[in-house]
Amino acid sequence: AFALAATTAVPWAVAQAPARAAVCVACHGEGGNSIITTNPILAGQTARYLYLQLRDFQEGRRSDPQMSPMVAGLSRDELRELADYFAAQKPKPQTFKADPAKARLGKAKADETLCTMCHLGGFKGQNEIPRVAGQHYEYIVKQLKDFKARRRTNDAGNMTTLPARRGDGPGSPATSTAPLMTSNMWQRPSPAARSAAKSFQRSMTNLSQATSCSTCGRSV
Repeated sequence: AFALAATTAVPWAVAQAPARAAVCVACHGEGGNSIITTNPILAGQTARYLYLQLRDFQEGRRSDPQMSPMVAGLSRDELRELADYFAAQKPKPQTFKADPAKARLGKAKADETLCTMCHLGGFKGQNEIPRVAGQHYEYIVKQLKDFKARRRTNDAGNMTTLPARRGDGPGSPATSTAPLMTSNMWQRPSPAARSAAKSFQRSMTNLSQATSCSTCGRSV
């Protein structure tokens, strides 16, 4: 069985881009470093997350007028090749400058909502949980708002319930945590957050060799 890497990059270097990756450059940039702030940066993302998102676009669990038709005819192996390639690329430093005051509010909100329990310290991501550190601010805000409005629901309820409970005003996750994640101005989380994260990590120890997603149960 093919096991996707559990870390933010595959353990071996992908020397050459898959042929299909050439099409991705127009929206996601060279090597997955998007310069269009509404399109996600793919470089350095976890391979497992990328693969599952491609699968979700292909099978209708996630919908986008550009992405859905792009992956419609791809095989499982082609999806894995794309995921592995972009996971192995190095993300470029972000030029976004966060307001320090807003970043502090974001840290407090991230601690309150235990963001690092799933996304880990530094928001580096793991397994099917995405890396959000260094991601475009506009993209993060849009995804959080899409989860709230249930325009995006391929999260098994983990994210769709959070924005709904917290709203989208000045103190909401969408507006307060996005500057923190984008600039990666992360600091050590609270003891409660660290304890919850460690407990979660222990339960995820063998996830990289699983054949199904622990979040929603779909086969990989």
